[in-house]
Amino acid sequence: MRPTLAALAILFLSTGCLQTRSTLREQEEKQVLQKTVKTLQKDTADVSTRFSDIDEDLRKLGGRVETVEFKLNQAQAKTDAGVRTTETRVNDIETKMKIYQDAITKMDTELVELRSALASMQEEMRRTPAPAAGGKASLPSAYVSAEELFKASQWKEAILEYERYRKASPKGKQFAEATYKIGVCFQELGLTEEAKAFYEEVLAKFPKSKEAERAAYRLKSLNRKK
Repeated sequence: MRPTLAALAILFLSTGCLQTRSTLREQEEKQVLQKTVKTLQKDTADVSTRFSDIDEDLRKLGGRVETVEFKLNQAQAKTDAGVRTTETRVNDIETKMKIYQDAITKMDTELVELRSALASMQEEMRRTPAPAAGGKASLPSAYVSAEELFKASQWKEAILEYERYRKASPKGKQFAEATYKIGVCFQELGLTEEAKAFYEEVLAKFPKSKEAERAAYRLKSLNRKK
């Protein structure tokens, strides 16, 4: 009887120990599981926060990209407008240059013709005998004609008429003024060297005249432009 009771007692104790160990193991596993769950929850929360931060950064970046694209479009539009404006200006300049070149070519041709006509007239005057004392009735008309042409800014024609007067009347009262005005005509035509020659002739032949004073002023002005 006693052995049986002893065996039962041992069995009971053994069963109790097993249950206690099993319970402790389950508690430990439960604690580990709870820790793992908490860790996972924390990691999930961190990941969620990171995703939120990334999403916010992406939104900000998207806004910046849109701003940059807008500014780039504006800059491109301004550049295109500037290019078009520059092209228009270049075309205008080229057109004006063509007009100027044509005008200069025309002026050069006219000046060559003027020099040729002046040389021919001088040669004709050299070969023509000086008129007699009573034959100078036509001389004032050449000067009057030259004056009218001068006032009308018809420089080439005025030069020819003044020169006609000078050749026909080398001692005439208007010789100094005719010489000075020939210089003015050449200056107006852009022939500064020819103009200087006539101004210097006035200074050399009529140093005390009003024309010499005006010629000196114009000569000084031309020398300053060099």
